Amino acid sequence: MQMRRILLVVCALVMLVAAVPIHATTGPFVFVSNHASGQILKIDASDGTTTVIYTEPEGFLPEDLVVGPDNKLYICDPSNNRILRMNQDGSDDETVYQSGTDPVKPQGPRFNAAGDLFFNTKGSTHSGIWRIPGIASFDFGYIPSTLVPVQVLTEAQTVSPGGEGLAFANNGDLLIVDAAGEKVLRSLDPNFSSAAALISSGLDAPTGIARDMNNKIYISNGGELNNIVKCNPDGTGCAEFVSFVAVGEEEVSDRPFYLEFTLDNTLFVATTDVDGENGKLWRVDQSGVATVVKELCLEEEDGFCGPAIGVAVEATSRAITETY
Repeated sequence: MQMRRILLVVCALVMLVAAVPIHATTGPFVFVSNHASGQILKIDASDGTTTVIYTEPEGFLPEDLVVGPDNKLYICDPSNNRILRMNQDGSDDETVYQSGTDPVKPQGPRFNAAGDLFFNTKGSTHSGIWRIPGIASFDFGYIPSTLVPVQVLTEAQTVSPGGEGLAFANNGDLLIVDAAGEKVLRSLDPNFSSAAALISSGLDAPTGIARDMNNKIYISNGGELNNIVKCNPDGTGCAEFVSFVAVGEEEVSDRPFYLEFTLDNTLFVATTDVDGENGKLWRVDQSGVATVVKELCLEEEDGFCGPAIGVAVEATSRAITETY
């Protein structure tokens, strides 16, 4: 009889555990920059619960961001020519790079497997691609003054001004969005001595770039397309993966900015509407079906809802940079 009772209890516990879905109450967490509102948000992708982890009184205009191999957030603030980093709860924030001289307007931060931070330079002040070596190995407050950006590729080598997102292919090649030239460039690892066009058609005001666990390349288009295209690793076979163009007459199209994959191959995308307002975080499954995780502004303040620009996932870029 006692054995039977034990078995019944065990079976009941097994059934209870099986009934609780993975991420029933938490995660995965996604970090989003609410650009014009000067905020960094931490969003629970399972239910949209949102926490403002960081904000500044004025002048903070965060764009793309990334979680480094040290599990800290690195945030580009190109309007103020700086890169910040902080813990995932917004604490211990510090400026890890700021300058009024070249390079300015940092954008598209990405780490390689060695813990080096690469970034593009944005717009008319584009000066190429830069790297801050080994920055993830230094704790808060201990970054030496000698640790400065090193130029990887010059403006001439990246063909035209207008840099935006970066990504690494799983063999270490660097993928570069040339927004002005409406191209994606590839620079071969390990020398990064030159860059050549990899994708030069089907792009319209491209901004973000990511690659999945199969090394497929995804590029977000603004302009008139407002979609994400998916390409083979060699740049061929590009086709629309998901569209954010409105269907109904009263609906408003959304413009995708930056994007990043989790390690289970789920894509998260930050968007605004075509007026640069009403930011959203989207989840896109492997078949290209998009669902809204969170509308960043459910109630308007002063008639304006801030845009969503940058997006980062908890899995470190080191994990998604290494070869599968």
